[in-house]
Amino acid sequence: MTATAIEPGTPLPAIVICCAEVLGEEFDALLASVESAGQQPQPGSPYLIERKIWVAASDSQAALWSEAHLMARGILLNLFDHLAMLRKAFSGPEQLPLYAHMTLARVVMEAAVQICELVDPAAGFEQRVLRAAQLGLRSRTLEMSAVWGLPAGHQVREGALEKTVRRREEFASLVEKAGIEVRRGKDERPKGVRYLGSDRFLDLDPSMTELVGQRFPALPSGYQLTSGVVHSMEWMLRDAYADDDADAVRAEPDLLGMGMATLMALNACAAVAESYAELYGHDPESAAEASARRRRRVDEASAQEYARMQGLGATRR
Repeated sequence: MTATAIEPGTPLPAIVICCAEVLGEEFDALLASVESAGQQPQPGSPYLIERKIWVAASDSQAALWSEAHLMARGILLNLFDHLAMLRKAFSGPEQLPLYAHMTLARVVMEAAVQICELVDPAAGFEQRVLRAAQLGLRSRTLEMSAVWGLPAGHQVREGALEKTVRRREEFASLVEKAGIEVRRGKDERPKGVRYLGSDRFLDLDPSMTELVGQRFPALPSGYQLTSGVVHSMEWMLRDAYADDDADAVRAEPDLLGMGMATLMALNACAAVAESYAELYGHDPESAAEASARRRRRVDEASAQEYARMQGLGATRR
């Protein structure tokens, strides 16, 4: 079995060079945009309006509102980490990824969706508090499940389990003090949250596929493609097979798939930049236009690569 990106000494394909360049530019632009917005909130911005409410809010609601921003920053670090690794994956020259770029792009998209939920400029104070309760309880419940999964008698299981249960219940108590009802299942695991008197619970475990589809309707199939890689589905993996017989498999990178992964990441970053800019009262237009230009460069490189592949196919026939 071989997984050869390019023949030794062969220059990187033009689309790969393009993807690496635009991802580096997007990383720098997003970092500058988020830092600039957060450090200079503008008068009348949603953030400053909510900040006034935060000062007068109950301690529990104020803590959850602050938690929303803290969680968003933590997820943003995860986005930047995977964005940087996606760019590095396209830097060659010895090896290019066969599939890993799809996984990296998927994490960037999922991170962006959750960040945009937490810093949504249209959310308002109460909705932001509720979303912090939703994501915070989900995180602490999943943490507890992970510890439960350790073998009985494992040296760290008992102490860690006690701590994770306590953290979850302390957070649940904070949520309830904020006037938010926690719906629990038969096993007492939190399942949803809603304000007292509201008629609908927010599910603690919403469908990420639906959230991504709502946030990025222009990329209807990209997320499903990444799912094929993450779950090792043959329908997606076979795109990289160059030769396949009973004795061996030779694989080559899917260059158009690299373009798709790059476009997914660029769209995700643009959404995050826009949300942060509008939350802090900045005009997102110039950053959005620059990101759109980078996406057009990838579209053009993908079209050229597709034409090259078609030409090779015609020559082989």
